[in-house]
Amino acid sequence: MASERITEFRFPTLLVWGTGDPNFGLEWAYRFRDVVPGVTDVVEVPGAKLFFPDERPGDLVPHLRRHWA
Repeated sequence: MASERITEFRFPTLLVWGTGDPNFGLEWAYRFRDVVPGVTDVVEVPGAKLFFPDERPGDLVPHLRRHWA
């Protein structure tokens, strides 16, 4: 199962999380970070919701560039 194998995922992973989504609270980002060994950073995007990358790409792209550098 994927849920069992996620603890083996060791590729560098950036979590960019919107703080305004009523269904996926910020605590989920940090729970994910604590389970996946490859997470290198959690970035909080104030007020952003689930689909913010489409609506607010300027809040995502700088973090991706830094992560990929």
